[in-house]
Amino acid sequence: MVKVLRQKILSLCLIAAFSFLMPLAAYGGNTAKSFVAYKIEGDTTVVAKAENTVTDSTRCSGGTVAPTIAAEYVDNYGGHHNITANQWSIGNNPSSDLIFDYCSVDNPKEVIIAQNGPNNEYNPNLFSQFNWVSYEGNLWYCQEVFDALTEEDAASHPPADPSNPPAGGCGQSNFPWSQLIPDSPDFD
Repeated sequence: MVKVLRQKILSLCLIAAFSFLMPLAAYGGNTAKSFVAYKIEGDTTVVAKAENTVTDSTRCSGGTVAPTIAAEYVDNYGGHHNITANQWSIGNNPSSDLIFDYCSVDNPKEVIIAQNGPNNEYNPNLFSQFNWVSYEGNLWYCQEVFDALTEEDAASHPPADPSNPPAGGCGQSNFPWSQLIPDSPDFD
């Protein structure tokens, strides 16, 4: 009886320890998604851990060419976009902007594969696919993928439909693309 009681107490202590440590690991280790399941089977505690983890050591290394659309823009919803040689940022407040670090840029195909910033409010450390197109004299973009688990997953996803960006073709819900309007008086 004492041995069984000790094992159950130990099992409960293990569960408590994992319950405390896992959120810390998820926060400090830049874990995108993780969960732990516990089950007591007789005198044994089974701990099952499943996770999709992207850490700082697996961040995109860059080394890409600059996108041909690199500049500052305002979209048709009033959001500010700063597209540089190695990063796309979206927002009006530098402390809370969404940051996307390029993994690859394919100018002829008008595609950027990027890793979401670790501090992004949505889908931190996951991967995105951005598409752009010039349509009827205006520049349009679509973030076709925003939550891929790997760079390869984002890159292998079919690009958005560029045939009529103001009408749709972006994402699974066929949303209209967003227009990028130059935010610089010296834009050619």
